[in-house]
Amino acid sequence: MILQKRFWTWVTILLFFSFFSSCLEYDETLVLNKDGTGSMKQVLRLETRFHDSLMKTGRLPMTRPAIEKSMPPGSKLLDFSDVPLGDQHRVITVDMFFENLASVFEMAQSGRANFIGDLKWEKDYLGRIKYRRVLKKKGETILGSGGSSDGIVKYGMDKGFLANYTMNFSFESPYGVVKSNASKVEINKVVWNVPLRDLLDPEKEVILTALLEKRSNVILIGSIYGAVILGVFALIFLLIRKRKY
Repeated sequence: MILQKRFWTWVTILLFFSFFSSCLEYDETLVLNKDGTGSMKQVLRLETRFHDSLMKTGRLPMTRPAIEKSMPPGSKLLDFSDVPLGDQHRVITVDMFFENLASVFEMAQSGRANFIGDLKWEKDYLGRIKYRRVLKKKGETILGSGGSSDGIVKYGMDKGFLANYTMNFSFESPYGVVKSNASKVEINKVVWNVPLRDLLDPEKEVILTALLEKRSNVILIGSIYGAVILGVFALIFLLIRKRKY
């Protein structure tokens, strides 16, 4: 799979911004409800001077018209705001709703609504859900292939421009988290703090993974284990009493 051009547009913007700016934050929260509906919230914080420059050139992908135009069927934009934060910064917030996961897969496959990367949702032989989101494959660079972009990336790394920037991705669902490579794991929520330099390094792949299981299954399995343990203790107790008499 070749990552979407929209993803590399994002990376291009973030790369040059990180070279010349002192503030860069991106937070994304993807929520899946029990009935299959869900929401996604994106928050981008950037310097006003950079924001205004991108607006003039038309290269800022997070605008209301651009997002509304790219929304796939089964989804809609709930709210959009682009407001100043003090005198030197701006915060762009995007809230969207989707009717089912098919809308999210459409976002991922076509790069709509600024969805970054490719998303897969599969079941293993135990019926557990394997969440897998590929942000970047090994060998890919800012332009999606090798070449001159490698030098740009290396320059940013050597100068230390990329050391303090991260992109944060959160996923929350009605399922319990069995395991994940996330930076933070809660009962049904995972958070990945992805260094920007990893997204730009052609020698690295960036894949977010989580193994999920329905809570009812977790409770059932726990109850079975509990019953087995109690049964073993009860049997041992009966055998001990029988020996005494």
